[in-house]
Formats: sequence, C-alpha cells, structure tokens
Amino acid sequence: MTWNAQGGNKWETVRSYLLKDADILALQEVNTPPVDFVTHDEMTRLSNTGDTSTTPSGLPSLKYKVFTKSYGAGDRSGVNGRIFYVDILDKNLWGSGGSGNDEDPDTQKNTQKSMAMWVNSAVAANFDALQDIKIVTPRSDNNKWIRSRPAVGVRINGTWYFNIHAASIRNDVIPNPHAKALTQAVVDAVGNEPWRVLGDFNSEARSFRKQVRTSTYYAARNGKPDGVPVGTQQSGFSLDFMTAGEQLTNLAVSISSRGGSDHQPVRFAPAGTRECMPDWDSRTLYDPAALAARAAQSEDACVGVDAVVSMGDSYISGEGGRWQGNGAGELSYRSRQGSAFGTDRAAFDCTGTGSGKDEVCEHDPKRVYGESASGAEMCHRSDLAPIKSVGDVLGIPADRRFNIACSGATTTDVTDNTFKGEEPQVKQLAKIAAENNVK
Repeated sequence: MTWNAQGGNKWETVRSYLLKDADILALQEVNTPPVDFVTHDEMTRLSNTGDTSTTPSGLPSLKYKVFTKSYGAGDRSGVNGRIFYVDILDKNLWGSGGSGNDEDPDTQKNTQKSMAMWVNSAVAANFDALQDIKIVTPRSDNNKWIRSRPAVGVRINGTWYFNIHAASIRNDVIPNPHAKALTQAVVDAVGNEPWRVLGDFNSEARSFRKQVRTSTYYAARNGKPDGVPVGTQQSGFSLDFMTAGEQLTNLAVSISSRGGSDHQPVRFAPAGTRECMPDWDSRTLYDPAALAARAAQSEDACVGVDAVVSMGDSYISGEGGRWQGNGAGELSYRSRQGSAFGTDRAAFDCTGTGSGKDEVCEHDPKRVYGESASGAEMCHRSDLAPIKSVGDVLGIPADRRFNIACSGATTTDVTDNTFKGEEPQVKQLAKIAAENNVK
C-alpha cells in the first residue's frame, strides 16, 4: 500500500485504518515522525550524514537520518510491525559549497519531505534489518539527482519493495525524469532479485506504463487494466501507483477516500484478499486467475478477537421491562422524596419502613446506566443488560461486550439515522466488526 500523507499529522489514520489492510505500507510526506519516536533509535549505518558526494557544480548531496521502532495499530486488531522513518534534513545541514540551481523544485524551496516504510510482523518473521533494507539514490547523469529524495526499500520473502516520492516535475504526457531515474536505480541495486516500486511518482500513470514500464499497475475508472486511471491526487492526476520487474498476476488495485490528505491511499493486494476496513473503491483486477481459490484462502484474514454486540431499543439496552433503574420519574431519577418500593437499583440511602408510604431515597441513575443515564445521549445502557450475561456464557471479556442499543431507537435509527448523537447502529457495528470477530 502507498499513501502521500501531506504532512506529519495523520499518524492516527495510519494506525487506526491503513495498517489493518497492509503488509507493507509506503508513506510519503510524513514530515514529522510518530510522537513516540526517539533519537536513540537511529540506524546510523543507513543515515548518510557523512556522504561527501557532490553534483558537477559542487553542490552537496541531500542528507537524511534513518530511525526505526516497533509500531502497530494499538487496538484489539493485534496488528503490529516495524516502521523505518527516513528523516530528510533541512538543506542547511547538507553541507556547503557549489553553485547553480537544482532540478528539483522541492530542493530549490528547501521543502524536501520525509518518508517511511512500515512492515507487518506477520509477513516479516525472518526480516533482517541489516540485510533486508536498502536506500538507493540515482547516480546517473553525473549525480544529477543526489539532491532529491532517494528510494527506500525493504526485502520481504525474497522480493524488494521500494517507496519513492519523485521530484515535483509533472507533465501528463512525458514521464517524470526523477521517477524514471529512481526506478532504474532500483533495478541496478537489486540485481536479479524480484522488485516492486510504489509511491508518489509525480507522473501520470498511463504515460509511465506506455513509455517506461508496461508492468505498471494503477486503479482504473472502469475497473479494467487498460482503463483510464483514477485520479489519486486532488489535481485529478493519477500519480500514485506501482511498477514491477515482471508482469504480475492475481493483483487487485484499489483506492480509498479516507485519510484527509490531498492524495488517496492506494492498495495493491492478491486478487480476492479480504479488505479489513471499508471504503476501498475503483477495484481493478490484473490477470485474476484462480480468484476463487485466493478468496477461500483469505476468509479468515481479518478475523480478530471475539466480541459480542447488542443492538436495538430500550428492551435490549437494559432498561425496558426490567424495573432496573426504571422507577417512575417523579419518584426515581429526579431525586424527589418518594419510594421505588425497594426495586429500583438507582435508589440509595433510603430511610423509613420500606412500605412505600414513608420511604425516602436518594436516586442516581448513573449507578445503573453510567454515562448513558442522562444528557443528550440517555440510551440507558444498564450494567445488567443481557449483553453482560451473554458475554459470560461465551467467555468474552467485559471490554469486548459492546452495548450499542439505545432507549427509544426505531428501525431507521438502527439502519439509517443518527440518534441521540450516535451514528446508526449498523455503522457502529461495521466499525466493531472491522476490529473484532463478532459472534
């Protein structure tokens, strides 16, 4: 998967959404790292701060530092992995000397943007950080591109996957020269090993396929490999795609509308692989042979930990028909003097004989319904709702028993309408099911 995040403030989207559908995630324009990164995680053997290369006019090369850290979704999905963050340094730290202008507009403006690669632990059991990561800078054309972003690659199960963010040199007819140079540099670096290059090519996908590599893969408007590419950037251009050293089979390419960037995430996966999160569209299949077999193999790909969910109105939320915290209003939750005849669990500090005539109690519905007792929500989700005992029977922990039923809900509130400040219950269910195996 690849995504130009347009800044470093979208790590929550990465963590909560993209990681669940990725084995390898190539990120561009992540200008600040995740908040829990620290400098002692630097991979000094990969950082190039000591590089003395220059352009023919004496300008020093772009400088970067590489950091690594364990990084996962941080929720019940159990998705974990390792991230490699390539911090592009300010141009003032590259060195001095030389003259002339840069080909790369980002270098001219000192707006080079950092990059990252994330690898899912599930597919990288044998990953060796000493052998299975490369950072490649094109050396062609007399070091013309040493002041532009490099290609960042990881090797998973014998195949190299490189992340690129080409210079902002865009033409919908002529392929980006930096993207071409990066691709060729990858070819030269990996020898006879299989490879993929994915990312923001700053080049129109169909032109790149026609003029550079026929084994180029993008999402098409009509879902067919020879179709018009879907725009992946707000300009309407299809800039985010993948190219490979060979023709790929059983490949599905799709894009997502989520993320909040000026680019859309693009996913490349074996055809038929289950998508764990919603909103993947414009699915385009490349040579989808054996699709059914792949689908069968992937049936459990997104199954998480077990959970139970209750949906509906007051009866299932734990209020209706139970007289549990449901005494008459004038005697119960308004805290007026009166009696709930000893049956109201919201009652406390009662005095009197208990006959119902002289009993006086304090009442606090939050003792039964928690935060759903009052205010804008008032869904009245009881601490003794049926979902609680069902969870006991199934052996599901309390934190995975989801009560999304709401007092007063109707069928349309379950299926379509926002009700008491909450999304329709079916939408809530979809989010829970994306992270859990709902029983």
